[in-house]
This record gives sequence, C-alpha cells and structure tokens, in this order.
Amino acid sequence: MKKIIMIAAMAASVAAASAQADLVKQAMKQCSSKQYAQAIETLKPALDNGTAAEKAAAWNALSEINYQIYMIGQSQEVENQVKQSKTPYDTVSMNNGICDALEAAMKCDTYDCQPNEKGKVKMKFRKNNQDRFQVLRSNVINAGMFWYNKQNMPAAVKAWRLYVDSATDPLFTGVDMSKDQYIGEIAYFVGLSAYQMKDYPTAVKYAKIAANDPQKAKDAAEILLFAQKDACKTKED
Repeated sequence: MKKIIMIAAMAASVAAASAQADLVKQAMKQCSSKQYAQAIETLKPALDNGTAAEKAAAWNALSEINYQIYMIGQSQEVENQVKQSKTPYDTVSMNNGICDALEAAMKCDTYDCQPNEKGKVKMKFRKNNQDRFQVLRSNVINAGMFWYNKQNMPAAVKAWRLYVDSATDPLFTGVDMSKDQYIGEIAYFVGLSAYQMKDYPTAVKYAKIAANDPQKAKDAAEILLFAQKDACKTKED
C-alpha cells in the first residue's frame, strides 16, 4: 500500500511539473505571436506554484514578456528620433514594461538561487538577466520621469524606488554598483516626492541613501529634518 501511495504521489508531482512547464511554453508561444496580455494571464497560475526552479522559470518568462512589450515602444521611439517622425506608440505600456520586466527578473532570481531537491544551486537565469538589466536598468529612471511629467507621483516614486532598490538586489551580485552615478540623485527625488506626499518613512529612508552622495548630502539633510519634524504628531514625539 505504501508503495502505491508513493507511486501515486510521484505521478502527481510529475504531472504538476509538466503542467507548470506547459503554462510557460504556452505563454511564450503567445508572446511570440504578440499576444502579450494573454501570455501574462496564462503565466499567472505558474508564478506561485511548483518548485523553486519552476517558479524561477515562470518569473523569467514574465520578465521576457514585459521586456518585449518595452522593446516595441523603445524601438519606435528610436525610429522616431532617427527619422525625425512622430509615429505614435504606447508610452504607458513601454514605461510599465521596463519596470515590470526588471521586477520580474529580480523575483526570478529569488527562486533561481534556491537549492534544488538535492541541495544544489544550479542557477539558470541570473547571468542573462544580469547582463540585460545592467544595460537597461537606467531606463527605469525614464519611466519615473514619464509618470512625473504625467503628474502621477505614486507611479513616479514606484519606478524610482525600483531603480534605487535594485542596486542592492542579489540579481546584481558581483556587479560593481559603486559606479552608479545616479543613485544619490534618484534617491533624493524619491525622498523629496515621498515627503510631498506626506509619506514620511519613505522620505526618511531614501533621504538617508541620498545623503551618502556628497552632491546631495545637504539637500537630503533638509528632507530628513523636515520629514522627521512633520512626522511628529505630539510634543512628546
């Protein structure tokens, strides 16, 4: 009886793994056909189910889909600049795409670096994602500026926070992020914007990061002072 139960459990596990893989394959097929919304919906059940390796594959696929969405707009933007034309393109999807692609790559990495059933770590996706987003990560700043110009401060702050936070994400292990010349400035923008939205904990957190940049230290100190002051609700505070 025990053997039968074990065999049944193994069969169920194999079937589940196959189903996860099928969802990823189907989503990528839809992506190739430019059915991006359908591809994302197809992937959803696979993102939080299965083994770490299966979830890593699903999140990597989600990153790829959003990257493709971003590249459609990016390619048209470049073409417009070269040809000095004004062909319209979906700027919202483009700017959401780069942020969603980076977020999904970071999520993929959290599963990709986990040991398998034999206790061994066999990373499949970090190198490719690291190489891709080392180059593209700065476009998250542009996404923040896009939303800032649209007067959507929460979306702008979300994008800029992603830029700052990603600098210390395990995805970029081994990459010298000390050469990132924009961290201090973008952290300052997050702190200032958060302060204006009266999100004082976020303002303080990112102002402290900005304070590490000599060129932003004075301005960051002002945010810290006013954010901490405004956060106090009573004399005792």
